[in-house]
Amino acid sequence: MGRDYTVVFEREATFKSSEAGLCDHRKMVITILDEQHPVEELDTVIHELLHAIWHQMSMGEHPPEEEVLVRKTAGGLTQVFLDNPHFIKYISLIDNPIGTK
Repeated sequence: MGRDYTVVFEREATFKSSEAGLCDHRKMVITILDEQHPVEELDTVIHELLHAIWHQMSMGEHPPEEEVLVRKTAGGLTQVFLDNPHFIKYISLIDNPIGTK
């Protein structure tokens, strides 16, 4: 995507009480509610990353289906990663000359 988002973890959310994460596209900051159950935290991080991807790929300005698609995709990816820990290792071993710093 060519964008560096900062991910921060906060003990007390600075957003609505029903939310566990927030993606601020203008500041390029993803804020995650700290001290969640590890599986929920993973789902939240993936969820907010998908919002960042949605925005950076110009997929539309918050259409109604964005939240549904992001929520379901985040849940699915979370389960894939949990069920297949070797997959994460596989990804980490890929030599990607593009985007390395």
